[in-house]
Amino acid sequence: MGAIGRPGTTRPGHARVRSPSETASWISRTMAMTEPGRTPESDPTGDRGSNAGLYLVLAMVGSGLVLMVLKLLGLWE
Repeated sequence: MGAIGRPGTTRPGHARVRSPSETASWISRTMAMTEPGRTPESDPTGDRGSNAGLYLVLAMVGSGLVLMVLKLLGLWE
């Protein structure tokens, strides 16, 4: 087993230790997935996750409308 804390080594129950350049590369790939218009190599279909805020707002508004309808029908106290 290699020295703990060196790049390429693992600790029991933990992920492999990344070198600083691997970490920087991982961060840039992750950020590219969330920025509209950028397509990293690992996600050829486009920018996933960029509409998460929109979906959250739509879910909140939708759940509010459902509760209003339930209250109007007397099904919710």
